[in-house]
Parts: sequence; structure tokens; C-alpha cells
Amino acid sequence: MKFLRVILAVVSAALLANCASTPATRAEKRPTAFAAIPKSQRDAVLAGEIKEGMSRDAVWIAWGPPNNISSAGEDGTHYEIWRYTGLRPVYRSTIGMGFATYPHGRGRDRHYHTSPYYDFNYGPDYVPYTEAVVKFREGKVKSWERINR
Repeated sequence: MKFLRVILAVVSAALLANCASTPATRAEKRPTAFAAIPKSQRDAVLAGEIKEGMSRDAVWIAWGPPNNISSAGEDGTHYEIWRYTGLRPVYRSTIGMGFATYPHGRGRDRHYHTSPYYDFNYGPDYVPYTEAVVKFREGKVKSWERINR
């Protein structure tokens, strides 16, 4: 029975690993959008690169869907901003000590017992951070930035 569970776990992990989104899989999901990308940009898109002047569809295929879309104005020009976020582990360790009081017994026999406790906690907390920003003007990439890649 344990052997069957191990086999199921391995197969499930393999299937989940194959679900990872890549530029090629995103291009397959949006064939019309990929066909509309100029031939001079297709190799860059499939390599996960973006360039100034690319369309939103090209960026979506190259980098995937953004985590946040916002608007901004600068010098009378309207920009659409796509933000991509990642999670960064922040390791922490805490040690706690103290005394806690616990009830024992029932009714009139109830009494309270105080005993020391120790708490040791170590592990990562995952903190979101901005991984990349793409700025569009009139539907085309004006600028982009990858942060801490």
C-alpha cells in the first residue's frame, strides 16, 4: 500500500512540473496573438525577452500574465504599468520562554499548575517583492526593468 502511495506521489509531482508556464506554452494557448507578433520579435518572445515597441500580447507570451496592472501619467502622457512579483524567503529564528498556567481536575478538586514552556521556531517567511516592471505607452512597450534577477 505504501508503494502505491509513493508511485502516486511521484506521478502527481511529474504532472504538476509539466504544468509550468513557458513562453512556448503561452504561445500555444494564444496562437492568434502569437501570429500577430512581427516575425522579427518572435524569437525574442520565445526566449522570454522583451524589447521596446512590443505589444501587450508579446509581453504576455514572453513573461506571462502580470500580477498587477496600474495606470500612471507623466508629462501629460498616459502609461499602463505591468508589475510582476515574486516571493523571497526571509529566514527567522525565535526562541521563547515563559510560564503558563494550566487547570487540572474538575469541580472542587480543580487546581492550577504552572510550568515553564520553551518555544523554538526557525524557518522562512515568504515576502513579496517587485521582480519586474513594464511600462506601456499607447499599447507598446516604452520601458521595462527586471529587479534582482
